Amino acid sequence: MRGGVRRGSYFFVIDAFIAGIILIFTLVMIFSLFVAQRPTEQSFTYAHDYMMFLSTTEVRDYHDATVDALTVADRKKTLAEQVLIFHNQSNDTAAAVILNATAQSLPDTVVINVNITTEGATMSLYNRSLASASQKRTHLVAKNIAYAIINESQLYGPVVLQVEVWA
Repeated sequence: MRGGVRRGSYFFVIDAFIAGIILIFTLVMIFSLFVAQRPTEQSFTYAHDYMMFLSTTEVRDYHDATVDALTVADRKKTLAEQVLIFHNQSNDTAAAVILNATAQSLPDTVVINVNITTEGATMSLYNRSLASASQKRTHLVAKNIAYAIINESQLYGPVVLQVEVWA
């Protein structure tokens, strides 16, 4: 009789051990799925907040060596207006301002593209692409209509300023 009790207890212990392994494996798989996904709300916040940053920050409030070295006639203009003025004059200066604003306000892991669309033609001002950009699943876009007054008499725009973020 004693031999039968030991044999039954071994099966119970082995069965409990196998059930524990299955439970632990299932929990690890479930929790690893939630860690691997990146929230798209954060990426949309990046696109929207960056667009708001460009549209509301005045040049006088933005301290950057590139902008400080340039001759800006009206420092009450927003960064978006000033980028449009630089784009009208020279695309290199507009791209430099966008590059520095992006480096200061967005993490290095964010893939971003800033475009200007005018009269049906789209031109890229800045494109930060990373090696892992092809693996990104979500493509989010924030758009804003912008214009700039040049020399108090000439209007540049309206154009569509577009910020694309990949998550």
